[in-house]
Amino acid sequence: MARPPDEWPIPAYVVELRERIVVSYRVPARLLHGRTAAPLQPELVGGRAVVALCLSNGRCLKPVGGPAMLAREFRMAEVITPVRWQRACRPPLRGNCLLRLLTDSPSLRRFMGAALHYAADMAALEQVTERGRSYWSVTGGPAGRTETLTLTRDGQDEAWDSASLFSDQEEAEAGLLRPECYFIPDRNGECVRAAPLHQYARSTTRVRPEVLPTGLLAATLGAHPDDLILDHALLQKRCTHTWSFPPERIALARPVPTLLSNAGTRRVSLLAA
Repeated sequence: MARPPDEWPIPAYVVELRERIVVSYRVPARLLHGRTAAPLQPELVGGRAVVALCLSNGRCLKPVGGPAMLAREFRMAEVITPVRWQRACRPPLRGNCLLRLLTDSPSLRRFMGAALHYAADMAALEQVTERGRSYWSVTGGPAGRTETLTLTRDGQDEAWDSASLFSDQEEAEAGLLRPECYFIPDRNGECVRAAPLHQYARSTTRVRPEVLPTGLLAATLGAHPDDLILDHALLQKRCTHTWSFPPERIALARPVPTLLSNAGTRRVSLLAA
């Protein structure tokens, strides 16, 4: 069949975020067993896995070049880990595997279900601003406890922590904040979809955590809070995440049960400066 005279455009969507806080932990690699399955392979650093909790304040989700808003004024919490996929006869594809997503936007949840077959959790999220310091309170984790994350925003002038898995902030950003794609597990656990993604942030600075919430992350990984060791925390401002569709479907070597999906409404209160 002859090719049509005009190429069909590739659908693309953009998510605009006011702020995004990325708190990264180093964890034992065994905790990802059963959560990232072949052909996906965790990107280990010094024999350790990296898992990040990302808390975002979103302005809108919309088609690129289109006037319609699919979602607006939402918040979300993501749990991600860097992975790679060695494609046949092609260079490896590196990106972040989405382990869990919570949002207060029904529209965003419907989009994730329709476009990526992913079952996001609905949650009630609140955000309050205070000058000079960020306070994040998370309610609705294990046993309904309230957890608090306290951040000081002037940590960028300090020396990079020598205990970090990364040599400096540039290497940390390259490992987590510049993925080629997002790997999204199917809600039935039988495949993963690789959605090309371009992430941009106007600024990325270090922040100093003082009090850390670990219950949500520990519950997602089935881990003890003591297994989670803070590596670093970064604050991004004025972010745009551009997704290209359709995603590539990757069959898994064995089915992976979807974890903590469709778990009902949880309350997650987020307070940030």
